[in-house]
Amino acid sequence: MIIIYKHNIIFSLCLLACLLSFGIFGNVRSGACRTTSFQEFHRQEVSNCEKKGEFKKALISLKILRQLNPRDKKIAQEVIDFEKKIQSKAQQHFNWGVSLYNKKKYNSAEREFLITLRFDPENKEALDYLKYRAEDRYSKFYTSKKSDTLKKIARKIYKDSSKHFLIAYFNGLSPNDRLSQGQRLRLPIIQRSLAYKRTVTKTEVSQAEKYIKEEKYEDALDIAGTIRQHDLTNEDASSIEDKANFSLGKKLFNEKKYVEALEIYQKVDSGMPGISEAMADVKKRLKKKAEDHYRNGVKYYLNEELKLAIKEWEKALKLDSNHPKAAKDIEKARDLLNKLEMME
Repeated sequence: MIIIYKHNIIFSLCLLACLLSFGIFGNVRSGACRTTSFQEFHRQEVSNCEKKGEFKKALISLKILRQLNPRDKKIAQEVIDFEKKIQSKAQQHFNWGVSLYNKKKYNSAEREFLITLRFDPENKEALDYLKYRAEDRYSKFYTSKKSDTLKKIARKIYKDSSKHFLIAYFNGLSPNDRLSQGQRLRLPIIQRSLAYKRTVTKTEVSQAEKYIKEEKYEDALDIAGTIRQHDLTNEDASSIEDKANFSLGKKLFNEKKYVEALEIYQKVDSGMPGISEAMADVKKRLKKKAEDHYRNGVKYYLNEELKLAIKEWEKALKLDSNHPKAAKDIEKARDLLNKLEMME
């Protein structure tokens, strides 16, 4: 069942409530001052929520600022950039979760899917992995009490009320549905709560760095993931991930696995020393390899081996999606191939 949130209605009501609570529709004389105070509050909320890893809340505050300043192009662009950032982070953790799941590392995969949902609570693919694919992980059945809500149950079971959407999804409910007394709910098992921060030990960081030196990159990333269970924006976890992915990218580059190397490099923070040069090197190699495939395709085409020519040009496009000739030549070759087949 797909969870559908009525964002516009909820957002409008929240905005209206906030406006009323801050007295925006009250005293006209003090209106400008109150509006300024209201904007300052939400600007601070954006910063605070982002630091806590509450990205959806930060986005709501940004959207409120956009509505208060409809002509401010800078804020409008901020909203767009922030939405892209959230989706990018969600996709990154989801992809890593799928990779771990395919390697049968179910515990680590589950953690990545849960982090994905912190960025994007409506990510149906991540929810599907948790519900249907990541082993049969259900805890006991829970019978709701008179005053229970999904958030109260999530706080009781997971020590984190924000996980109410998981209970909703596993039981075919909407996150805002009311529960009836005695309602039987099936609860998913999740290893640990992502709600609480904890102190990262020097031993953890040292062990991760040791794994990186030993080329055990997945083990290092597992440590970073464990840290993120408690603190989504932890700097130590980010540093471990950047170092592990940068080293893994270099390894793949040296093995001439340029496509894979580029995918890994894209996970590294763009400000890390050396990453820009590494990205440039791998893109240069990809273009050269693409050109080699393109030339092979031309040779096949001249020898009237059209199917082989198309295959080579498709390889060129896979390595360099912006190749100036490959796409057009594929179209011409397919057109010619179709005409020849019709003549037979």
